[in-house]
Amino acid sequence: MRFVFFIIYLMAVSNLAAQRVGDSEWVIDESKMDAAYTEMQEWAKAGVEGGIRKVAIYKTIDNTVDIQNEIDFCSLNGGGALLLQEGEYLISSVINMKSNVVLRANENSNVKLIVTFRAENSDVKYAFQFSDVEYAGFENIHIEFDGPEGVEPVDGEPWNTGGWCGECYQNNPSGQSNLWVGLVKIDAKSKNNWISDCMLYKSGTNPLLIEGSNNTIRNTLVDRCYNKGSGGAGYVDIRGKYNLFYEFKVKRIRHWAFQWGAKYNVSYKCYSEVDINFHQKDEGSNLFQENTLRIAYRHGWGTFTAGDPNMHGKPGLNNLIYKNDCIYRWYGAKYSDPNMIYTYENYVAKESELPLPKHGTFYSMMIQDIPLSIEKNQSDKIIISYVGNSAISVLVSDQVNEKINFEIYDMNGRLIKNTMIDHTQIINCSDFKSGIYVCRYVIGNIGYAKKVRFL
Repeated sequence: MRFVFFIIYLMAVSNLAAQRVGDSEWVIDESKMDAAYTEMQEWAKAGVEGGIRKVAIYKTIDNTVDIQNEIDFCSLNGGGALLLQEGEYLISSVINMKSNVVLRANENSNVKLIVTFRAENSDVKYAFQFSDVEYAGFENIHIEFDGPEGVEPVDGEPWNTGGWCGECYQNNPSGQSNLWVGLVKIDAKSKNNWISDCMLYKSGTNPLLIEGSNNTIRNTLVDRCYNKGSGGAGYVDIRGKYNLFYEFKVKRIRHWAFQWGAKYNVSYKCYSEVDINFHQKDEGSNLFQENTLRIAYRHGWGTFTAGDPNMHGKPGLNNLIYKNDCIYRWYGAKYSDPNMIYTYENYVAKESELPLPKHGTFYSMMIQDIPLSIEKNQSDKIIISYVGNSAISVLVSDQVNEKINFEIYDMNGRLIKNTMIDHTQIINCSDFKSGIYVCRYVIGNIGYAKKVRFL
């Protein structure tokens, strides 16, 4: 029994070390709430509801397969992660993501999804579309648009050098009119999806469009774009609500825009070399805290900006800018006083008279470890039993009024399988190798584990 508890202890320590902003352990810190700012309760809801799931591998694939077929088949069989082996995967048509399916590469592996198809401005297309999709995403994936041979996006010099570059912000570079391909679109009916530890590189037009809600974008780089001229080209375009951006990096595009109904979005500890632009009729109450902005001389917009008053609706109320570090080479530091809250007055961000939050943050969240019970290794509300030597039965008591995230780990702490259950369920383990495994689940805030063995 001590051996079992030692395993559980190691798993708890390992899980704590691996927890990150946006994971299931990223929870509200009520001790830092400020009653003067009711929006704090809303900002705490940003990102995937309940946190990004730990999705077990469904299948390993290589670049000889049809990715759309693999996504469809995985979805029909309950979902899971498709683990992509190293290599380049050519994307010759739009890929439709499906609920509960994750495209994943191993950390530091060289996996690239190369988008090869073309589109005209009259019919803009996105390489990966989330249409009425939940709990899907990308992990450790590089997505890149394959432009014409010999034609590169016009970028200008690094942010801290060089002068004006009018040609950087044009459409149809080198006369190429069929580069109107964005990379990822999450539509208004989609929610609880994520892009984690990825790169969206050299898009044809908008690298990312989010119309949906409660999506998490973290530790992901957006860099370079062919079409960056007028007319809505070259944007990270945020139109949804309750989306979380953490350690998100944006470089060499036109705008990072919040518009058309955007509300209760949170940008926390991000980095941008383009302006954050309240471009057109956002609904306000978006939070920007502890971000770093470095804007080049060639970029004709400032750090926090808005649309043209003659063409665009003004920013919404109560967009708060706090503790950011902003430098624009035209005029130096601005919006950077840590003891000041900035918000918009008509089309210009200005110093406000708002009181500072009591606890020095508007984003009242913390990483909380979920302790594993050591009084007993299995709750009496969950009964786990064998079904032959190839499956286990999980019986959930009527006393449990929540879905249970049921995880199975091998002895190296690697997640092998997980599923959401709320009733009696048979879990197929026929693909498990012989050995000892640990089943883990949480009821309320108490974690439990049970050792199982397959011969």
